[in-house]
Amino acid sequence: MRRFPHYLPLNQNSEDTPTMSTLTRTYLVIIIIGFSVVLSLLYYVSSHMMTPQHRREHLHDSPGLLRKHTGSQPSLYEEPGLSNATEKPSTSKDDDNQSHQIRISEETTDNKTYSRTTHPLKQTTKTVKQTAKTVKQTAKTVSISGAAKPETRSVSEQKVEEKETVKDAVAMETGDEKGVADVEEVCRPHHASSTIVNTHPKFRKDIPLFVTNDYKSYSSVMNYPPPFGLRGTDKDLMNVLKILPQASTMPENIERIPCKRCIVVGSGGILLGKKLGSQIDDFDIVIRMNNGPVKGYEEDVGHKTTIRMSYPEGALQDPGGYHQDSLFLMVPFKSLDFLWLQRIIGKQSVGDIASRFWKSIAHAIPKNADKFRIVNPALLQETSFDLIGFPTMGGKMGKNVPTIGSLAIIWAINYCDEVTVAGFGYDLSQPTVWLHYYKDAKMSSIAKSWTHDINKEKEFLKTLVRNGVITDLTGGIIGHV
Repeated sequence: MRRFPHYLPLNQNSEDTPTMSTLTRTYLVIIIIGFSVVLSLLYYVSSHMMTPQHRREHLHDSPGLLRKHTGSQPSLYEEPGLSNATEKPSTSKDDDNQSHQIRISEETTDNKTYSRTTHPLKQTTKTVKQTAKTVKQTAKTVSISGAAKPETRSVSEQKVEEKETVKDAVAMETGDEKGVADVEEVCRPHHASSTIVNTHPKFRKDIPLFVTNDYKSYSSVMNYPPPFGLRGTDKDLMNVLKILPQASTMPENIERIPCKRCIVVGSGGILLGKKLGSQIDDFDIVIRMNNGPVKGYEEDVGHKTTIRMSYPEGALQDPGGYHQDSLFLMVPFKSLDFLWLQRIIGKQSVGDIASRFWKSIAHAIPKNADKFRIVNPALLQETSFDLIGFPTMGGKMGKNVPTIGSLAIIWAINYCDEVTVAGFGYDLSQPTVWLHYYKDAKMSSIAKSWTHDINKEKEFLKTLVRNGVITDLTGGIIGHV
């Protein structure tokens, strides 16, 4: 009789019959492990093919993946490049149908624009806004067609969702999975100063913004008297520099902004009725000129003032009109202006020198010394002669002095990363319309100016807008000027 190996049963009914051989169990373990690996790979691929919108939804639907962190490095439980500092507002079940349709539209756009590898910002804010507008129009169309349930949310909830839609559009346009807190917060480092040299190669970013104790080392400012230089101002200038402890620096809260988004708010009548106040206030730095008031015009011009640039005759004469924390940047037009500034900083009377100015002056500015600066005349010189192309006329004033608005724009291009303007544009074809939003003069008055060549200056500003150096929020530079 043939002997069988001991591991094979002689009788199927034997109690020693094993239920599964060792080899079979091994095969099953290998199959299970392989299946798990395949599932893991499928999940990895699908998650990395997600659009920014879907990925945010996935993370918010999976609480275990959301972990806030306090350092600059992402935690082990946070997806790299995704900020969890703020939470996306939840939507009600009533919005499921509409949200589904919006996501369909986003997916269609995303298939064309989304890249899985993040890259530097290439699209402008204008392109981003257009994408956001397309998404919102799709939602509106869906609602009208009856594919979505009737709108029952509050106005504030609608605004929050609209803002989130804009953020998703920004992410799709830029390939940045982080998105941004708001459209206006898109910032390209050094954009303004690096772009202006394409059309104006004489632009210099190395010019000091403010006058300091070593002003004589500025090669160009000693060639001319004010406003294009500092020749003949030593006595009055040195006296005021002694009481300016931070003459060459900006405040720390401004300096530490990594990418500075600035807006230069002109005083043009074009601002009336635009209701841009809240949008203006969203910028990191708001620069205003001369005596343009804020109180009573907040809806159109905003509340915020970071910098006010002016001179004795142009400054706000109402002490209550100055923002508490704003800087006052004086543009010197004559040596007497330094004496005025010394008196203002020292809280001294200027009554005995008031008659020496060509029109009424400010008698008090409620600020401490550290809130004052003197704009370097080399910037005015550069703006006038090198950029706009006015004749030097031996440094004498004539129709070669740029407006404070143009000077403020060049100052901003030197200091800020992104520069936007609002309230610019003189429509000289309508001499009877208001020149300023605060209705103090008609358009015809600027045409009579003996110091400003408006036609030449307007061509310069047009060039800046058309070449993307600055953004015109009100559209007056190209539309009117």
